[in-house]
Amino acid sequence: MTQEIDQRCIWLSQYLDCDADLVQTAYKISGAISALDAQDNAQLRLDTEKLQSAEKYLQKTVTELHRISENEKLTQTLLNNNITKEAEDLLSKLSEIVNSREFLAKENTAKGGKNIKAHKIAYMVLHIFLERGWNIRYGVCPNTGEPTTNFGKSVQKALELFDTKSIRSESTDYANWQAPTLKIYREYRVSVTK
Repeated sequence: MTQEIDQRCIWLSQYLDCDADLVQTAYKISGAISALDAQDNAQLRLDTEKLQSAEKYLQKTVTELHRISENEKLTQTLLNNNITKEAEDLLSKLSEIVNSREFLAKENTAKGGKNIKAHKIAYMVLHIFLERGWNIRYGVCPNTGEPTTNFGKSVQKALELFDTKSIRSESTDYANWQAPTLKIYREYRVSVTK
């Protein structure tokens, strides 16, 4: 059974001239597949607050429904319509969603404005370069701020292909390639000099 390859992985594999399966594997290993960029993370926080508010109000509704008279409960049972049970089921589902969103927000929150998805994308590119035996170097043009190495250019392209957004960036909608690339490069250099 073959697994379907994410179209963005195919595009990056074409840009890098490597196997799309390798890119897909790196995408999963890096954790980028489940990471949120800065804009998605901000929206997740807003949505989570709304879901938490809805959960709170639904809990109040369930509490009130438990206070209805026995006559009303019997009437609902005879009509095969137990609104209290339905509200409890909905509350249970909503609580699961809230817990899931809270976990996702926790996993994608970093101190100092770090864009977690951008860093995971840079790690994904590092994995591909290591697998292919390509040179891993960091360089930036002092005049333009553009990458001067294949590794830097590949991270920048991957951030675009995987639509990794940044809230702070003024010149582009995409996350800046420099910080995640430099961090991953430094970690790589330390690991190979040990």
